[in-house]
Amino acid sequence: MIKKLLICLIVAICLFAVGYNAYQSEKQATTGKQKVYAMLPLSGLYTQFGKDIKSVIEWYMANKNPPFEIVYVDSQGEPAKALTAFQQKAIYAKEPIVLSAFAPVGSVLVPSIKEKKGFLFSISTVGISSDLNNFQIVSRSSSDIINLLAPYVQKNFKSIAIFYSDDEYGLREMKAMEKSFSGRIHKEVFIPRNPDVRIEVLKALDSKPEAVIVLGSPTTAYVNIFKELKNHEYQGAILSNSNFTNPNVLPLIGKAAENVISAAMFIETEGPHTEQVKALKAAFGNKLYYIMAEAFEALEIINYTLNHHLPFSQETYQKLGTWKGVSGDIQFLENGKSSIKSYVLIHINNGKIVPLEKGEEK
Repeated sequence: MIKKLLICLIVAICLFAVGYNAYQSEKQATTGKQKVYAMLPLSGLYTQFGKDIKSVIEWYMANKNPPFEIVYVDSQGEPAKALTAFQQKAIYAKEPIVLSAFAPVGSVLVPSIKEKKGFLFSISTVGISSDLNNFQIVSRSSSDIINLLAPYVQKNFKSIAIFYSDDEYGLREMKAMEKSFSGRIHKEVFIPRNPDVRIEVLKALDSKPEAVIVLGSPTTAYVNIFKELKNHEYQGAILSNSNFTNPNVLPLIGKAAENVISAAMFIETEGPHTEQVKALKAAFGNKLYYIMAEAFEALEIINYTLNHHLPFSQETYQKLGTWKGVSGDIQFLENGKSSIKSYVLIHINNGKIVPLEKGEEK
């Protein structure tokens, strides 16, 4: 009997602790500011992405004094864990605004956010259901990147081998590749989670491709693909997605990056946000890349919406039409989608990023 009472007491204490933590998280509402829940992968496979986004958010909050406050929630980059964490943090939230990265996480949050009559800003994603309570800020959709690569590949190569990861990035990009390069793909190889990629590279090279394309998430295995191709002295062309130019990834690839062709986003240095661009570059230097720019754009749009007393809705942003952002002109499209045309093809020449067409250093 006493043992049962102790168990019940422990369970009650645990439930109280969960509820109290959630209450404390919501108690800040006395400031009168709108809460923005930042669902970021602060642990797990995509931790670096989460840290990069958080660094921009912290800089923004310190320099802009916006009419909202941030509640950080660790999504761990996993949908089920993200949903549980959000439901615990936002248990008392009404009409929450949520900033999330990656489609699987955003997708699993949509029903819960809708139930609370909130709104989701999703960055670095495509493919979230076009529900009325979400908006996607995307500068690098798979189709945009493939559209850049397609003319170059079709003009120069008859056979290609593709490495891609079994995750959101890899599968989405592979689907776009199959549509654009049907008949030219001689080999498709999964990038393993294990960093040892020697067998996978041998499989790809066995088809004797004129070019190799590396897609997917910037894991250790992704980095090692380039190194192993160099070890085999592969003489064909090597192309990659925009994760290649991630400043946390490119230094790891090292000399194996030489002559690789990729797509890169260049932050606008002139225009309506010139001063903000200068401030961002002063703060982050060469570490500023697409996912950080997207986070900045999302915060600016949230700020604008609150300051102009506009409703958070897809209709609001569609009416705005075009947003002059630090990463270029953002076109607000139907069904909560957007497009940023800010990518160019580049290659690595003597260790420097150079536009493929112009031959001038950026």
